[in-house]
Amino acid sequence: VTFDIPDNTTTTPFVDDLHVPESGGFLLSVTVMPKGWPSLSPGRMRIAQLILKVSATGTLQDTIAGMRGFEEYIGSTGIMQPPFPKVSLAAVHGDDLYVCDGDQPEYTVRAGHGTLRQVVRLPNLSLEVPEHVLDSIRDVLRRRDEFSRGMAEVLLPTYSFCSSLLVDALGYVWVERFHHPFRMSAEPRSWLIFTPNGEWLGHLDFPANFEVFEVDESRVLGMARDSMEVETVQVLRLERR
Repeated sequence: VTFDIPDNTTTTPFVDDLHVPESGGFLLSVTVMPKGWPSLSPGRMRIAQLILKVSATGTLQDTIAGMRGFEEYIGSTGIMQPPFPKVSLAAVHGDDLYVCDGDQPEYTVRAGHGTLRQVVRLPNLSLEVPEHVLDSIRDVLRRRDEFSRGMAEVLLPTYSFCSSLLVDALGYVWVERFHHPFRMSAEPRSWLIFTPNGEWLGHLDFPANFEVFEVDESRVLGMARDSMEVETVQVLRLERR
């Protein structure tokens, strides 16, 4: 199937991800990349993303949702993702679309035609980056080239809420807390778990070297990396209570 995504004079679309809803067809996550970045003002910006509904034969049918997208730093010599970038993530379960934009500790649920069904929030969850972590990364960036020094001056004091988002076989929502690339190797990767109705159950930690791909009723499928960066597929047992 070939997808024909319209282009225009100011943006270039790129397909990031493809989801298959229960009712058929496809939901595409499309990045709307601005053209001519050298003419843009230096600083941080979010690269917007759209969720497009496409038929099984590749016909564009509708725009289901807009997402704030991922964050980039634009400098005089290029574009680069800054430390602690805000990101938008999407997942599909049945015909429902789940979206996390990262700015706030929340995710939304939309019906297959785009109507907002639910907003799930954790209002007391702090996304604040510790000051000593900000100072350490600023020091590193300021010792580098002009581009990095510019990025050091626009660090944001908050993490993105999510770095991964999935819905398991039973409809439970799993949100991985954001982890920055400078984290210690022993620091676990923490997932927040919500019931299908949006009730927060708590968190589940995985080893730092384990990346979760899929969760069914009793197993967690993922990939682990050893100290030599050798990757192995692993299946962990999941006990639900």
